Amino acid sequence: MKNSHFLIILTAVFLQCAVADAQHFVSDKEDAIIVKNNTLMVVLMEKDEKAIKKLAKKPEELKAYEQSVDMFNDYLKKAIQNEWSYSKNVEYISQDEAEHLKRRKDPGYCLLETVELRNYKLGDFYSPDPSGGFNSPHDLAYHISQVDKTNALAIKWAASPKKEIACSYFPAIGISMTSVTFMIQHLRNQLEDAVAKDLTRVSRLKKYVKGRTGELANKTLLIPEPLLSKGLKKAIEKGTIDKFYDYQVEVVDVTRHEKYVLEKNGNYAYAWVIPARAQRRGKTLFNYFIIDAKDGRILYLTSKAVVGANGLFHQGQLLLVNNRIK
Repeated sequence: MKNSHFLIILTAVFLQCAVADAQHFVSDKEDAIIVKNNTLMVVLMEKDEKAIKKLAKKPEELKAYEQSVDMFNDYLKKAIQNEWSYSKNVEYISQDEAEHLKRRKDPGYCLLETVELRNYKLGDFYSPDPSGGFNSPHDLAYHISQVDKTNALAIKWAASPKKEIACSYFPAIGISMTSVTFMIQHLRNQLEDAVAKDLTRVSRLKKYVKGRTGELANKTLLIPEPLLSKGLKKAIEKGTIDKFYDYQVEVVDVTRHEKYVLEKNGNYAYAWVIPARAQRRGKTLFNYFIIDAKDGRILYLTSKAVVGANGLFHQGQLLLVNNRIK
């Protein structure tokens, strides 16, 4: 049986991450309709005064920081122009203007802004009575504590500004035109699919994705260079990738990846890694995806990582995709 030997080996090295599901769907269809019927106010990122003061004596780093903020806003505007048609109107505002709308709780506007969300620490157990010997099944309650933060683009209704309607976390690969384009597509898809496909629960999303994974048989899978694990890179260099994946694979740099995504080229899909907004034993956990270059929709997802490749794509994950395609 093809690949059965590799499955036995990989069983020993896979880690099943008990992650909190990153938000990849809108849980309330009515919220999605609110975003559609209101003006979307896109809040531009601003240069932080504390950061500027901290870098005052490091002119090169200060310049790089200021350029990065300007570049992000440029990417955001281009992605909105290219990918967003869901809301009635779109306007760009400052953070002060956004705070004013929140204080007014204006029901006529939704906000798209960069937010920091608390991560969760997983894997700890506790006993109400530490001196009581072994924990009972009841005592072995799952304990979750908040640690660190994850950045994301989030959409909120100004009338209820503490609630994120849709959210897309900054990808592991960092900020580029491709990653901002994906985040805007991802937000749009969550809203559209909540209304049109009723994808308002994680079980429905997983079923939908599972039904589309077979499309990868007719697409070239792009692996961005920054996401290559050492094992996957070695398999590609040695020409042994066909032991794990039966279909076309291409390693791409940032420029070539961006080209296919901005062209919305349906002949391609790409590997993608997003923080799962959780940590275990001091390490950030990730969710792993295959994304359709045509529209940014998910064709495959898993929370399984491989020892030594946390946050990177491993050939073992390609084997999982390969078996799902069949």
